[in-house]
Formats: sequence, structure tokens, C-alpha cells
Amino acid sequence: MTGNVAHKEKDITLVHKISVDDCIADEIEKLNNVNDIFTLSSCCGHGNTGYIIVAGSDIQTMTSLGYNTIALKYIDNDTEIEGDRIVMMAFRPKSECECVEK
Repeated sequence: MTGNVAHKEKDITLVHKISVDDCIADEIEKLNNVNDIFTLSSCCGHGNTGYIIVAGSDIQTMTSLGYNTIALKYIDNDTEIEGDRIVMMAFRPKSECECVEK
């Protein structure tokens, strides 16, 4: 999708309040507050591929919840490894992006 894409953000409260793209805010809030996942970063994709980056300790839980890992060409550290330990990984959101082209 090309052109200007409009999107809204929504404030949600995890351990502290953060701004998240509105169309995936409920999903991010549930992952953090119900499933006890520590999300590091997220984006609905604004008409392109969205992502949810989680701490390495939550990779197994994300997989068990049915999330698929993705490689992000535009983020250098979508999977970061320290020694033999993965410290974060990117997953595809289940929520559909509701951003509309203007």
C-alpha cells in the first residue's frame, strides 16, 4: 500500500502507560496484562506488515499462543542474541490493521 496512511494511537496501561497503534492496542494490552508477556515494541504496520517484539523469556509463550515469528527487514534487531540466549524476537500481530489510506 502506498500513499499517506492515517492511523490512531490509544493509551493503554501496562506497568506504565504507553501509546500503541489503536488497531492493535487491545491485543497488546491483553498480551501484557492477561498473558504476562513483556512487549518491547509494536506497530500495526499502517497497511504493511505489523510486528510485536517481545522479550526472549516470552518467546515460548507467544508460540504457544499461536503467534508466528517474522523477520523484519526494516528493524535491525528483530531477533537479538546475547551469547547463546535470544533476548527478543518479532511476531506478527493477530489483529488486522484498520488504518485507511487518505
